[in-house]
Amino acid sequence: ADLAEVPAECVPALGAARDALSQVTDRVLAEAKASPDLASAVAAEYLDLVGYVTYAWLWARMAAAATARMATAPEPFLADKLALARFYFDRVLPRVHGLVASIGAGAASTACWDDARI
Repeated sequence: ADLAEVPAECVPALGAARDALSQVTDRVLAEAKASPDLASAVAAEYLDLVGYVTYAWLWARMAAAATARMATAPEPFLADKLALARFYFDRVLPRVHGLVASIGAGAASTACWDDARI
């Protein structure tokens, strides 16, 4: 499926999520040299971010394929696929912004207590 066929309302969100992942990746790699605890502190959020962006890419591809096929064989299944893609981009993908903020907080707050008192 060609992304040129992706519903226009999905394209900006996909691009923004991809750019956010790229920037976070660059930042974590750069800061991890000076902060050895950073990778383990942000690992769960980073993997969630990768997952959300990956699924956005997959939904964009499915939406593009459904859009192309709807031109010749409109089916309720394809309309539902497009509706689900829009749902993902509107309701699920925005979660990346919270993950970016959490990752951006770094490792400091994950080690600010005395282990002996836990």
